[in-house]
Amino acid sequence: VVEGGDECVSVKSPSDGVTVKDVTCIKTDGCSLGSMGPAARDYSINNVRFENISLTDASNGIIVKSYNDAQGAINNLTCINFTLTRVAYAIKLDSSWGNTKWDQTRFRQKRALAGQRWTNFQFISFHGTTSGPRPVVTLNCDQKGRCTGLVFKDIQVTGTNMPKPKFVAACGTYDSVSSEAVGSLRAC
Repeated sequence: VVEGGDECVSVKSPSDGVTVKDVTCIKTDGCSLGSMGPAARDYSINNVRFENISLTDASNGIIVKSYNDAQGAINNLTCINFTLTRVAYAIKLDSSWGNTKWDQTRFRQKRALAGQRWTNFQFISFHGTTSGPRPVVTLNCDQKGRCTGLVFKDIQVTGTNMPKPKFVAACGTYDSVSSEAVGSLRAC
């Protein structure tokens, strides 16, 4: 059990072959990969598995986060059996995390030149509730490197006044159970 503070579990670069299993997170920022800061060059995170994770009153279920001018790759992330209770963002990929809205606009072209590759992410069996009017899935991927090979299965997360998912530069597949949460993700 991890209670309070920043992230519950955070995987940083360089990492390969990390498994996080049977963890309960209460009042944390959730589970994360990153952040990869603005000076990150050639960051590398591979073969990470989160399994049987329970989060209550958290900012995120799982978040992959980097600044928009970081460079590198994340490959093979598996997140399975997440139980969420009042979590702000269930699944969030954000390649411009940590930047203000002004910074995001200013660095949009720079980000397109940087290149972040996030591939082969699986999100399987997410159940529970969000804490407010936010999409279940938010994918803000690098427009050059993109997020490819995303798989969503058995996503059953509910909340109040939830807007539609927001996708930038992402593609993948989802099953019929997840269609309400992930509805408009385009195929790769």
